[in-house]
Amino acid sequence: MLHKALAFSGCYYTEDFSKTTVDVFALVLESGGSDLPVIVSCASLAQADAGGIMMYYPVTSVSVACVGSNHVIDPITEEESCQDGTLLITTMRSRNEVTELTLTWEWSTPKIH
Repeated sequence: MLHKALAFSGCYYTEDFSKTTVDVFALVLESGGSDLPVIVSCASLAQADAGGIMMYYPVTSVSVACVGSNHVIDPITEEESCQDGTLLITTMRSRNEVTELTLTWEWSTPKIH
C-alpha cells in the first residue's frame, strides 16, 4: 500500500530537479493497528527534518474505520478485524490539498459525509 501511495507526490518542489526520486523505507517493529497513516506521517516528518529535500509542507494522514454504525479514528487491531470499511485520507495543509484518498469495501454516501 505504501508503494502504491501517491501521498508524497505533490509535497516536493520538483521544478528544479524534475528527475529526483525519493525512496521511503519503513520498518514496523510493533503494530497496534492503523499502520499506513502512521508510516506516511512519520516518513513525511523524517523527510522534512532531513532538510536536503525541498518540500512545500509535510503531509499528514489518518484512517477511519466503519465498525457497524460507528466511525473509529485510527482503529486498533481488534477494531480493524471487525470493520465494515476503511477510509484513508492524506492531506497537505499548506496547499489545502488532499494528496490521497483510499476507500476499502463499500461506503455509502451518508457514511462518507
